[in-house]
Amino acid sequence: MTSSLLKIIMVLAAIVVGAGLWYADKKGPEKTLENKPPASTASDQSVVSWPSYCDSIASATASLSGNDAFTKRYSSIKSGRGLEHDYDSVAVAFLRARLPMAAAGIYLRKASSTNLASDWAIAAESFYKASHFSDSKLSPPAMKESVAAFRKACELDARNLKYKTQLGSAIVESTNNPMEGITILREVVSADSTYVDAHIQLALFAIQSGQHDKAISRLQRVIKMRPDFAVAHLYMGQAYQQAGKITQAIAALEKYRSEINDPALREEVQKYIEQLKKPSNS
Repeated sequence: MTSSLLKIIMVLAAIVVGAGLWYADKKGPEKTLENKPPASTASDQSVVSWPSYCDSIASATASLSGNDAFTKRYSSIKSGRGLEHDYDSVAVAFLRARLPMAAAGIYLRKASSTNLASDWAIAAESFYKASHFSDSKLSPPAMKESVAAFRKACELDARNLKYKTQLGSAIVESTNNPMEGITILREVVSADSTYVDAHIQLALFAIQSGQHDKAISRLQRVIKMRPDFAVAHLYMGQAYQQAGKITQAIAALEKYRSEINDPALREEVQKYIEQLKKPSNS
């Protein structure tokens, strides 16, 4: 099983579970536009002025700058008079134009205006997704913004386990202090031992750090709690494969394939299985 094929499967799985099709197309206009982000006026060059960035993207995108309805709503946001539907409409327009970083910038502006935990979480999720489906210079500062926004959401809604799980995951992925994120995820499963998303994230990080036995044990717990949670079988297959347990890996992947309906994803998983069945993997 090649790492590139596994990467394809993971990306397809992310799309199927809700990343959004616009994130899958890295050949959209933002890939070119993002190569020239507006210069930061801050001493820390990892800081981006997202309002300035959104302005530059909006003016450089003909389909948006020539759209009267978009221009009117965008002007309302810039003037501070934007209504909730103005922010949402502008963000969706950016997404349809395959400009997820700009959409995240708009959601951040909305959260700063409403100061609602739910809006901070949406902004954080938007930056997180955009950073993962972009290879631009903006990916690192976008992840930094995602962590900050998740922290804000957790401050405003401290009992929300979803926000706390997302914060922990973002910290592990993007900071020099992964144990802070791991600790947060462990706090989530301590508060609710049945909270599957936190278990999944801990299992993934165990796989990434080579702790395959821990990952397998945690994924077995997830499958016992939620046998219908298909992606757990995908990760189980990855854990078994990296641990050298090919027969178990194939069984887990075949189970995963039987649980999904997306034709493209099923095809890629089958390729993965066929690779594992080659004698060289025995």
